[in-house]
Amino acid sequence: MDQSFIGTNSLVSVLAGLVFIGTVIKVGISLQTYLIDVRCVLLLPTELGLREWREKYKVLSFAQFSLTVVTSALSFLTYFTVLFSDSGNTLKAQLWLLCCILMFSLLPYTVLVVVPINKRLNSKECEENLSLSAALLKKWGEVNKPRPFMLLLIMVIFYYVIFV
Repeated sequence: MDQSFIGTNSLVSVLAGLVFIGTVIKVGISLQTYLIDVRCVLLLPTELGLREWREKYKVLSFAQFSLTVVTSALSFLTYFTVLFSDSGNTLKAQLWLLCCILMFSLLPYTVLVVVPINKRLNSKECEENLSLSAALLKKWGEVNKPRPFMLLLIMVIFYYVIFV
């Protein structure tokens, strides 16, 4: 491996480890949301389901968003570190960039698709209209379907880049 400056291998290892850990945590949260929380909320009577959803939202929304931002930034930094230090392995750098783009793509999806539903679920309107609440909770479950699969794909690519 052609090393451009001292400590590049160590830096890449630390960054890659942080990115992988962040991605695994994000996968875990998304799988829990998709496999457990969505079903739990939808099985409860609407009023209780809405209350349960709001509690989960308070706890997880900031954590998920910030974890996505940090993991995206770290994967982008890792991409540049690999690109400029490991000139013989452009495939590895390209895979890092792909993962960075995929991870970052979760942000606009969240902001444009998920957040409007979340805002409506947090509104006073939902407390007063249980049929609207039920429809929005169902829609919330549907828009959460793609995220765990996208994150699992990202995790597999990260695993390949880091360990293979």
